[in-house]
Amino acid sequence: MQRQHSIFVILLLIPFVFFAQNNRIGIDATLIDDQKVLIQQEIEFFNHSDQALDTLYLQNWANGYKDRETPLSKRLLEDYKKEFYFSSKKDRGYSEVRAMQINGEQAFFQEVSGASDLLFARLNEKLKPGESLRINLLYEVRLPNSKFT
Repeated sequence: MQRQHSIFVILLLIPFVFFAQNNRIGIDATLIDDQKVLIQQEIEFFNHSDQALDTLYLQNWANGYKDRETPLSKRLLEDYKKEFYFSSKKDRGYSEVRAMQINGEQAFFQEVSGASDLLFARLNEKLKPGESLRINLLYEVRLPNSKFT
């Protein structure tokens, strides 16, 4: 009888353990005007790899629309879609990251050279396999014209 009780408890804990280790993202957005949004974002990130991590890369999708030199702009030209390339600055989007904290401490971050739609952040301490951290971001996004998205 004791053995059955132990198995039951283990089966209840297994789904909880898997559920507790999913990455989570929360967003609080405030409309500044008809095209700008101020965003506070919180990300809980779990290291599911088998190696300790010292750097994280984040996709900064809105910066793909920032100018004619982004990888997105170049890709659109390759597909003979010239409308974005010749668009005015007011029709393009961008993202300006104002602050980033990792586990409550200011974090070093910057755009990846040659890829303005990617940010990298250096971790103060390595994130071991199975461990998690919390990233808090504050950024402004100007939404690109909907004909480009």
